[in-house]
Parts: sequence; structure tokens; C-alpha cells
Amino acid sequence: MIRILFPKQNSRPASDIFTDVIFGSLIDKTQTKLGKARPWMLFPYIGCSVMLAAIFAIPTTWGDVAKYAYFFITYTLLNAVFYTANNIAHSALTALITKNGNERVQMGSIRFIFAFGTSRLIQSVTVKAVDWCGGGIGTALTGWLLAAGDYVANAAVQPESCINMLHFMYLWLPMIFNFIMTLLLSRLNVEKANADWDREHQA
Repeated sequence: MIRILFPKQNSRPASDIFTDVIFGSLIDKTQTKLGKARPWMLFPYIGCSVMLAAIFAIPTTWGDVAKYAYFFITYTLLNAVFYTANNIAHSALTALITKNGNERVQMGSIRFIFAFGTSRLIQSVTVKAVDWCGGGIGTALTGWLLAAGDYVANAAVQPESCINMLHFMYLWLPMIFNFIMTLLLSRLNVEKANADWDREHQA
């Protein structure tokens, strides 16, 4: 909403001034088997998935004021709450993984190199990729899944099997991928690595 109202303003929402500090403090106080940061990378994934779907599910029967309020709330929750929590936790991993200053600098540099490189790549190939995937592989895959769910073209109301397929495609499938990512993150024993590093350098 902020970017729509103020298109020249490229900064993140002003509410991040507060939520960055709040989530940073919460991460500092977190003590779990997954460590400090990883729980805050897990749960915001789920929130981001739900809010991404909610943003594009504005009730059409509502009035204009209610629609704007709905969009503002879901957009703020997505960016200022769930995305911020995930991003702050991800940024904190560098400091939690190692206490070696040189390693932290190298990890931060590699992170931003890949971040900017990926952004540049996406900007360069997005249009062609959409033409290729959206009109070919992407459309075909979506069509196959909808056909498997008994989708009825031009029907005002789709059968329950089609609704279930849509839930699988846009809700359950992303959550499955999030679970896999969380499982991989849980295998990283950061605390043990830090303890080993302390013993090696304090001896």
C-alpha cells in the first residue's frame, strides 16, 4: 500500500522501524534446540505463505474502504511482520554461525554477491522466462493439475475436487517445501560448531 501511495519511495514500510527492533530483541532472547535464529526463519515462512495467498483473495463483495483496509492489513503483516522476522533471523545467522571476524566478513560478502547477482539475473531473464514457462511448461503443468482435479471450464462454481487441488497447489505444496527447508536447517548444529570453535581458539 505504501509503495502504491508513494511510488517514488523505494524503502521498506515505516513500521519496520519498530518491528526490526522488536524481532531483533526476540531473537536475542530465544533459546531452543534449533538455536536462536532458525525458529524465526521457520514460522514466518508459514505466515508469508498465508499472507501471500490472502493478499490476492480480497473479498469482492466488500466495499472499497473495507477492501483497502484488508489489503493494508495483509500487506503490513506480510512485509513488516513475517518477512521482517525471517529477514532479521537470516541476517543474524552470520553472527551466530561463527565468531571469527574474517569468516563473518567473507560470509556477508558472499551473501550479497549472490543476492545482487540473482537480482540482476532475474531482471535480465524474467520476461523471456515468463514467455517460455508461463506460456509453455508452467501453463501445461497447471493445466494437468487442474485437469486431475476435475476443473470445469467456464463454470461459476468448481467441484470440490478442483478446490482441493487448488489448496494443494497454492497452500500445501509451499508448506511442504517450507518443511523440507526447515528440516535441512535443523540439521545444522550451529551451537556445537561455535562451542568447538571456542575450544580450539581458547586452548
